[in-house]
Amino acid sequence: NPASVTAWAAATDTHGGAIWGVGGIASDGKNPFVTTGNTFSPPDWEGGEAVIRFQPGPIFSGSPADYWVPENWLTLDSLDFDLGSSGPLLVDVPGATPSHLVVALSKDLNMYLLNRDNL
Repeated sequence: NPASVTAWAAATDTHGGAIWGVGGIASDGKNPFVTTGNTFSPPDWEGGEAVIRFQPGPIFSGSPADYWVPENWLTLDSLDFDLGSSGPLLVDVPGATPSHLVVALSKDLNMYLLNRDNL
């Protein structure tokens, strides 16, 4: 529906950090999940190299429960090892704790397995 097109920008003080990877957006039926790519020379973290869960709307709350960033995000940025080079994969593991998971891949050959209910 062109009348309800929305946009979201990860970075405000730098460039990059886009939702661009293969696979695009994942959804659990309520919340869209995305991964974001690298930013360029950010002074602080600005939304790049992240797994982000949007609330219905879609709205990014900014709450730590709605995003995850690896501790080495700045290194990933500087080496162009995007976390957002592929879309997130949602996995349910009944009986496990936590049972609602999201898998994110990075160009540094790491795989991140996260609790998608509380990133």
